[in-house]
Amino acid sequence: MIKVLPLTIVFYFVAMLAPADAKTVTATYDTFDSVISTVQGGDTINLVGDFQLMRTQNYSFSSPVIINASAATFHRTWTLRDVNNLSIQGGTFDFHPVDALYAAALEVYDSNNISVDRTLFTDDGGHDGALFSSSTNISVTNSKFNSLSHSIGLKNVDGANLYNNLTIGTTVDGFDIAGSQNVVASHNSCIDGAPQTGAHPDCIQIYGIVDGALSSNITLSDNLAFGATQGFTKFVTGGAGTNISMIRNLVETTYSQGIACYDCFASNISDNLLVTLAASPHFVNLNIIGGANNTVGGNVFEDIGRVALYRPVLGSIWHDAGVIPWGAGALEAGIGLVPEPSVWASLIAGFAAVGWALRASRRRLVLA
Repeated sequence: MIKVLPLTIVFYFVAMLAPADAKTVTATYDTFDSVISTVQGGDTINLVGDFQLMRTQNYSFSSPVIINASAATFHRTWTLRDVNNLSIQGGTFDFHPVDALYAAALEVYDSNNISVDRTLFTDDGGHDGALFSSSTNISVTNSKFNSLSHSIGLKNVDGANLYNNLTIGTTVDGFDIAGSQNVVASHNSCIDGAPQTGAHPDCIQIYGIVDGALSSNITLSDNLAFGATQGFTKFVTGGAGTNISMIRNLVETTYSQGIACYDCFASNISDNLLVTLAASPHFVNLNIIGGANNTVGGNVFEDIGRVALYRPVLGSIWHDAGVIPWGAGALEAGIGLVPEPSVWASLIAGFAAVGWALRASRRRLVLA
């Protein structure tokens, strides 16, 4: 079997092949445009200070240029257009725009091989985090999105890796995947949603684009949706979807659409755990409507006491600085938010025991 490496690993090995004379330079907001025009593939630009409205256009590097933004704060939109091979590492997008034309903190158009890692996006709920449009080979990993309207949007993207990202307090959707192909979203978490009036929020939502591309070859695995949000959904907007996989996800919510795949073909919806939380007006459901040739099985539904199973773990994920303390490898080391298949059986046995205890307690009350 041929295994496909995550895009971040690919970027790493490409960077390792960079020229031995790769250089590191420093740039401020005032000097960035002149500095980026002098670098080549494998170089690093250390950003320092506060950054306002930025537009970076028409740069193609032979291997990734690393933007070390750990000492930088972006207050307005950074737009990348026609850029090839750029890796943004660290930094804070404290996004409070005054420009009506810009909706997202980071906007990427017509670009290739763009990665974002360990970056913090924060707002007051009225704007978006990162938008990628008509681009290829996109990677967003280990990043935090706080109080945004939408955290990440993919539109007409071919090839994307969304891994180990955390979105908190989203007012609409966590991740939107529209008219895109060859996308893997794994080990991401959506918690403590704060849906705006009239919104039907989703942790990860897939849809097509009317008169445009359908969404296909998309895998959502080992993700967590917790609280006031729908879970992992593919709706009818924009047409059918093909080869959509939703596997081993955990949904603990008060919304009815836990897992949904409308007009899905040749898709796999398996081994998900759906838990109905306290005070929910609905049971959390799995809805497979329309479509054909789908595999559906091994999905588990729980409503025993409606307890939050994983919330205490989530509370310790992020330091104040927005950095995952144990790094991206922790999920494989057994600290993951979503249990591996080998522990499903023990979890289910535990649920059954709690349910039995609750029923026994109710019987004792009646007998008394």
